[in-house]
Amino acid sequence: MRPCPLCGQRDDLPSAAAGRARGGGGGDAPWVACRGCGLLLRDAPPGPFVDHCGEEYFAPTSAELLAHLRRRAAGRLQKVSRYRRGGRLLEVGCGAGEFLEACAAQGGWEVQGIEPSPAGAAPARARGLDVTCAPLEDVALPSAAFDVVVAWHVLEHLWDPLAALQQLGATLRADGMLFLEVPNASCLGARLFRQQWISMASPGHTVLFTARTLGALLARAGFRVFAWPDPTGADLVDARYTIAVSLRARVQATFPGLLGHGAGRPAGAIVPGPSLGRPWSAPLRLARRLAFRSATGMVFRAERSLGPRPVLCVTAARATARDAA
Repeated sequence: MRPCPLCGQRDDLPSAAAGRARGGGGGDAPWVACRGCGLLLRDAPPGPFVDHCGEEYFAPTSAELLAHLRRRAAGRLQKVSRYRRGGRLLEVGCGAGEFLEACAAQGGWEVQGIEPSPAGAAPARARGLDVTCAPLEDVALPSAAFDVVVAWHVLEHLWDPLAALQQLGATLRADGMLFLEVPNASCLGARLFRQQWISMASPGHTVLFTARTLGALLARAGFRVFAWPDPTGADLVDARYTIAVSLRARVQATFPGLLGHGAGRPAGAIVPGPSLGRPWSAPLRLARRLAFRSATGMVFRAERSLGPRPVLCVTAARATARDAA
């Protein structure tokens, strides 16, 4: 058993909330909960991130999706701008560079990115951005060099998130700030869909956090958390999509064939409906689509009103001797 990246223990138990992430593309790797601290983790490395994401992940062509990515980047920049209006900024897991491009367009920022996937780094570089294509652990970052470090939905992919946070802390200046986003393992969607929850089914995820375990990890890495911002509008669009994909996977696992012939497909895969040649297929598809959208909306509204929030957004700074006292 791998040692827990938060508390170091090797004692764990199968997670009642997670089980095995069947059909998630990551084999039959179980999720377990550390007995010492409650952190959810997988015992087998997922392989390089580049194995799970190809060009289609980083090069969307839909105008609607491109507009959403720009809105999401603007929302994230707004979070950062509450505390910093310029300086030297590093984005870990920058993808195709939408956020870095938004920073550059605002002005006042000197931006740099790290992206492990060549399929992501290539379009980012095509935008004229300074991007290193390598896993974070292979990058020699300069000490005390950045005013801001951001990592949007990166930490859950890392085998040793504690070492990663310590590395990022070392590259921050004394008054530097860290901004993170990760899926919330205690959200309503996680509890409802369990192993079909998209963040558990994802083959690239090795660890999942609650507010308690993420706060503890940051403290151990030498950070102090001083804000848990609410998700932005674009974050909530992502959350609704997560619910839709997870709900589809849960229904498909519980009632095979109800949504179409999708046996053996990854969790969340969109499966074909009945044959178009059948006269009743069109009304059936319409009824199924309306019911699915209604159910998705109900879960989404419940998650927003009841909580906890679907995404953990964290603003942190390097801890000082005064904080320790």
